[in-house]
Order: sequence, then C-alpha cells, then structure tokens
Amino acid sequence: MTGAPAISGGPVAPCSSGKRRYATRRAARAALIQVRARRRAAVRRAPRRASRRPMERALYACPACCGWHLTTSRP
Repeated sequence: MTGAPAISGGPVAPCSSGKRRYATRRAARAALIQVRARRRAAVRRAPRRASRRPMERALYACPACCGWHLTTSRP
C-alpha cells in the first residue's frame, strides 16, 4: 500500500468502513506512535496548517473486520 507505514503486521485489506485496518494491536500501536511523531514534526514545520487536522489519539478493535483502527476520539 502506498503511504502505509512499514510495520510488520501493518495495514491489511481495508475494513468495510473504508478505514485503514491493522492486523494486530501491536501493529496499530506502532502506527499510532509513528503517526504522532510525524504529526509533531509537521506542526513544528508549519504550525497553522498542520494543527487544523485532529490527531489520532487511540486505537480500537473493530467488531466488523476483527482488525484494529486508529481514531481521533478519546478512548
């Protein structure tokens, strides 16, 4: 997948909701850490533009696809 993090067990086929699906909790957690690091770097480079988009805060198990997703909502 283009633009997907290079994480073992990383993104697999998308969920029926269209969200990026991670096969394991561990892969989703690693992606969350990576996304947050990239986001912080983007905010330092261009604070106004980067701060408009909500940051992913948590991960959750999806009952529809039995995978894991990242969310901007609080857990």
